[in-house]
Amino acid sequence: MGIGPGWFNFFLDLCRTGNLKPGDAMLDIGASELFCADEPERLNEVLRHFGAPVYAPDELAAMANRGFAAGLFRRAGFRYLAGISKALTGSIQMRL
Repeated sequence: MGIGPGWFNFFLDLCRTGNLKPGDAMLDIGASELFCADEPERLNEVLRHFGAPVYAPDELAAMANRGFAAGLFRRAGFRYLAGISKALTGSIQMRL
């Protein structure tokens, strides 16, 4: 699964309307990767929206190019858990 730059329009709309806010929990079925290498600044746009520390240029480039979404959402103040087929930090193992 992956998240591209355009998805953040939808996400920020949910946040602006109060449907999602820091402290809310997210359960991701699968461990979403960020596919934003062409528009890495979208990640910092999300962080700025929540008053979270933005990524430094080298960290931003790494996160935007297939970084796990967990890092972004947690940094923005959300509780995030991924349900995946193998146990990784910040995930629960699921057998489907």
